[in-house]
Formats: sequence, structure tokens, C-alpha cells
Amino acid sequence: MIVVVDYGAANLLSITRALEAAGASVEVSASPVRIASAQAVVLPGVGAAGAAMNTMRTSGVDMALREAISAGRPLLGICLGMQLLFERLEEDNSPGLGALAGEVRRLRDAPKVPHIGWNSLEWEPSSAPPLAREVFAAAAPGWPAYFVHSYACVPADPSVAVAWTDYGGPICAAVCRDSMLGVQFHPEKSGQTGVALLRQWVAWVASRTPREVGIRE
Repeated sequence: MIVVVDYGAANLLSITRALEAAGASVEVSASPVRIASAQAVVLPGVGAAGAAMNTMRTSGVDMALREAISAGRPLLGICLGMQLLFERLEEDNSPGLGALAGEVRRLRDAPKVPHIGWNSLEWEPSSAPPLAREVFAAAAPGWPAYFVHSYACVPADPSVAVAWTDYGGPICAAVCRDSMLGVQFHPEKSGQTGVALLRQWVAWVASRTPREVGIRE
């Protein structure tokens, strides 16, 4: 079973439907026990960073996510969910989960904030880690993805960034380390290619724990 984290502010219906369309069985949960023991976790993203972190700290979901990440379970962070993986969030001057070193800063040179709409995605297959290379195989470089954000991730280790877009300057559009993948765009709102990315991720999860993650045949 793939668990989608419910922290009270995310667009859970659209990502749940997209994951189901990609072939997964999905459970939406705010239970730290379920999240910590899940075979794979999706941390979705709509809302404010400070409120999201406060809710997760109060419920213990933040520790459950850290436990899942530490155990090497597959995790997909989407938009704010990707940003929450970092150490420091400029929005609300909030600490993040600290799974990735670096910070999340407000867009400073963007033509307009928030950045809303379609922007081309650039990535280099030859230098991407295995997880990113498998998931992004569904998207040719230059593919347009749908973005809605006012902040951007700045990894302390540049090699963590695996995809970029340009909006008044280069913006980190995806990060990857081990079993953890984050995307700044919304694959569930990015047409058939976005669904294909989710399908590739679901297939990767299934290949790791085929009897346990609830993937439909």
C-alpha cells in the first residue's frame, strides 16, 4: 500500500486519483504508525510551510516520515512536499524535515510570484541517479510540466538536483537521493506525461517490494 500523507492542507483527491490511474492501491492517512510502516510514502504539496510542519510536529507525522526515510522506504515529495524535505524553509521561517541539506527560498528574480503555469523541464539522463533515471524516462528533456509555487529549493549539495526549469533564472525542479525523490511541479496536473512519471515511480516501488506495496496487476 502506498500511503499519501494527510497533513490537512494538501490536494489529496487529485494525487490519489493520479496514483490509482498509475496502477497503485492508495491509502490516505495522518497516522504516524501507518506512515512509518508504509512500503512507500507520498508527501503531497499544497499549503503553507509553517502550518504544514506545525501540524506534522503536533501529530508526530514528522518523526514517522524521518523514520520511513531513514529505513530507506521509497518517498515521493510533490511541490511543498519536496520543499518540506529540506532543513530550512524561508516561508514562515520554519524548520523542515531535514532529510536533505539546504534551504527553500522565495523566488526573487521571477517575472511574477507565484509561478503558475507550464514550464519546460530539463534533465540530464546520463548523470541522473538510478531512481530519477527510471522515473524521468517517461519525459524527454524539454517536456512541459505544471508548476504552482512561490518558493524554490536550494540544495547544499548540487548533485542532489536532477532536473531544472527556468523562470527568471534556473530553478531546481526535482531532487533525488537514494529512495527519496522530490518534484517541484505537479505530475498529477501535468497531463499524460505527468501520469506516466507517476506510473514509472509506482513501477519502481513495485520492483522493490512487489508483494507488499499493493500494486494492481
